[in-house]
Amino acid sequence: MSVHQKHVHHQLLLMSRRLFMTMDIFFEICSAYCLSSSVSHFFFIQLMDVNESPVYLLLNPAINLSQKDLPVTLNESESHAIDGSLQLIFVRTNYTIETVEAERIYVDHVAHLKPSDGGSAATQLAAHLTEIHSAIKMLNIRDSIIHQYLVSVQKGNMPLDNSLLRQVSSLVRRLPVIESEEFQDDFLMEYNDTLSHRVPGTMGSRNGNEEHGTRNRNDGGAPPPPP
Repeated sequence: MSVHQKHVHHQLLLMSRRLFMTMDIFFEICSAYCLSSSVSHFFFIQLMDVNESPVYLLLNPAINLSQKDLPVTLNESESHAIDGSLQLIFVRTNYTIETVEAERIYVDHVAHLKPSDGGSAATQLAAHLTEIHSAIKMLNIRDSIIHQYLVSVQKGNMPLDNSLLRQVSSLVRRLPVIESEEFQDDFLMEYNDTLSHRVPGTMGSRNGNEEHGTRNRNDGGAPPPPP
């Protein structure tokens, strides 16, 4: 979909919709976004030819240094009777932004790029991985301290502190239960997402090695070892 002077390119919109439904009949255009500081009713009404109740995502390009929240608003349409006539109004909808562990892999990959400050990529990557290692190490140390305290209290080597035990109990209740069905579903989803991110890179590396081996054989050289 392209927007020119607040008009929707209907021909392109319908063609994109047909392509989506060719891949999956359940695919449907349910939302649209626009770069603007205010909602355009005229632009939104044109989308209702494809979807009766689309979601309108508004991205405000204006820079406001005092604003801490993201300049993104999600709007839904509602019909209300105003002055005896049915009118369309927009209502802001609450939303949350979620990320999964598989997306964090790209942070490590971007760290391989050459930094703009003239430093080495290896130094930047090492610093990033060192921070992650330090955080995991500190978490492991704190878990060990709590475990040692509970064992000592159980053996009678340390006095019982009910206030501290309540804090430990509250902490345990906040931890995810790894044996639950919901955790297993989320774990498998993130694991499969991670594999799907790694497959394209693996295929590209293998194709490059095969092409290099073909050139060596054509030049009379020995093929490279398999990856």
